[in-house]
This record gives sequence, C-alpha cells and structure tokens, in this order.
Amino acid sequence: MKISREDLYRRVWETPLTKLAKEFDISDVGLAKACRKHNIPTPPVGHWAKVAHGKPVTKPALPKSDPSEVVLNPTDHRVDPLRPKDAGPVIPIPAVTLSRDIAELAGAAASTHSVLSNAKPDKDGFVRSGSSQAFSCLLSTATINRAGLVLDAIERCLPEAAIKLIRDRDAKCIAIEAEGERMTFSLVEGYTRTAQVTLHPKFHWRTTEYRYQFNGSLKLILAADFRGRSTWSDGVRARLEDKIGAFVVGIVEAARGVRAQREAREEQQRQWEEKARLWRIAEEKARRLKEFKDNFITEAAAWQRYQQARVYLDHLKRQVPESPEALPAVSAAWLAQAEVSVEQLNPAAQRIQRLLKGYESSEWRAPFGDPIVSSYPGFG
Repeated sequence: MKISREDLYRRVWETPLTKLAKEFDISDVGLAKACRKHNIPTPPVGHWAKVAHGKPVTKPALPKSDPSEVVLNPTDHRVDPLRPKDAGPVIPIPAVTLSRDIAELAGAAASTHSVLSNAKPDKDGFVRSGSSQAFSCLLSTATINRAGLVLDAIERCLPEAAIKLIRDRDAKCIAIEAEGERMTFSLVEGYTRTAQVTLHPKFHWRTTEYRYQFNGSLKLILAADFRGRSTWSDGVRARLEDKIGAFVVGIVEAARGVRAQREAREEQQRQWEEKARLWRIAEEKARRLKEFKDNFITEAAAWQRYQQARVYLDHLKRQVPESPEALPAVSAAWLAQAEVSVEQLNPAAQRIQRLLKGYESSEWRAPFGDPIVSSYPGFG
C-alpha cells in the first residue's frame, strides 16, 4: 500500500505502532523501519502510558524529506510472510484501555493487587501471588501498582478476543481459555543478581549469598505447550502497556499452536499404533505359516515312518504261514495288533479325507487347520 509521509506521521502519533501495523498488514518492526527510512519521527518509549494517564507529551515536527510517499509492502515488512493457510483467521489487536485509578481495577486484577499489597517480601525482596483468586506474579513492592494496572487492562481486554478467565480451584491458579484451549500466564519483574562470598573465620568454609536488584521492567510470560512467541516485555521502543493488545492476540495464536501440536502428536500416535497393528498381523501370519510348514514336515516324516513300518510288517508276513490258524495264538495276536498299529501310523488317509471333505479350524489355527501328527514324541 502507499501512504503519504504526512498521513503516516499523523497516524503513528495517533495509534500505537503495534496496532497500526496490523491495520497495514505488516509487522510493527517493519513499520518502524519504514518510518526511520523516510525520516518520520515515532513516539518514544512510555509515550502511550503518559497519554493513558493524562500526562503531557511532546510531538516533534515532521522533517522535510524525499520522497513524499511511503510504500508499505507486506512481503518486505511482514514478520511471517509464510503464515500457514490453516492458522485460522487473523485476530485484530483489540483496543486497550489503561485505568488511571487503582481503586477501579477489575475483579481478578483487584484481588491480585490486594494480595501483593498485603504480602510480606521474602528475604530477597520478592512479593508473590498466585491462586484461583489472583494472577501469578513475582515482583518487588515498587511495581505492585503498575502490575495491577497492566493486569486490569489485560482482564478487560480478554473478552474482545473471546478469551475466558477461569478461576481453577483444583489447580490453584487463574487460567485463560481461548478457542477451547486452557493455559496460564505470569507477570514478573526483571532483576540482576550479584553473588557475595564470605569465608568462615574459623572453619574456612565458603558461603555464597545473593543480592537482587530490581530494575522495574515487567514481562508477561505465557505458559503453553507450543512453538511460538511466549513473552512480552518492556523494550527500548515500547513499554509493556503498549503490547497488551499484542499479548492478547498472542494468547489466541498460542491456543491454535497448542491445538495444532496436540493434533500432530495424536496423528503421530495413530500412525504408530497402525504400524504396530500391521506389524503384529504380519508377525502372526509368519508364525502361523512357520507352524504350518513345521506340521507339514512332521506329517511327511510320519508318512515316511509309516511306509517303513508297512514294508517291515509285510516282510514279516511273507516269512510266516498265511493262515493265522497255522501260527500260535499269541503270534497271530501280535501280527493283528501290528497291523492295526501300522495303519494308525499312516497320516495320509486322514489328510486325504480332510482335503476331500474340508475342515473347520479354530481361530488359533486358521487358516491352516489342526495338525494330524503331533510334533511331540508320544503324542498324536
């Protein structure tokens, strides 16, 4: 899009860069670069906070510069030109209203401010909050009022992005729910830490103590399982108050990221389970085929033993009188039992009968059928 330097100068002093950039469909960083390139002054850090609190601000004049027209190309100035097509509709940055009176804080922000104000700092100077009635905060006493105003602006801004505030008594926290996904956030103050090492005069052991110096900067940290932006803080060009709208939009984008990653994990799990199922089927098929081959070899070996036994019995019969009456009774009984036993060794007759008639097999043996000859000696 094209816009004159004069119009862009007027717009950047009327609307925060983060919000204006969304209207232009570019990033706030890209918009700031375009302003610097065309010598257009932009509001300094803390400008919008002063405006919100009714404090006087100064606005520099627009210097003369060429060209007089600014071209804002989304391809060149967008943070993520490769935005996924299924990332969901773009969420416009909601309007943010900063309260000027601590006494007018919204419900959860007021509760949090009360907890922090009545909390006793620990040995390092931190005051903490975090329950189903108070937001999670880790601050110094100097930033309690500012934190209350930031939390109030967030709480009032959430409904514009269809984000619910949930007091979770079981988890003992205040959660936020966007597009069906629940997460939490915390507000912390920046600090530096210095170590002081002391040596015991008698035993000569070393003791390390840390001193914390708070710097007054605030940071919002979004706790969610996704790949994307999760922190918003005071910066060189803008304070956290100017980024509350972007933070609220970030909650929705985080919810979409959480859902996308969960669905990806579920799909991966389904693929793993399907591979495991197919592997079990293939393994079972291979096991049954091997069992069939083993049974077939056992059956063939049994048939070979039957043939040897038949040849041997026929040989014996040829060496004795054909009439049983010519043999002693016990010898005739032995030959009769040998005949029965030899026929019992023959698997072919039973196998041929099954092949001609067909057979029903248990699920365990399907589709090869139960074996005729046992693989174990003494059975079958």
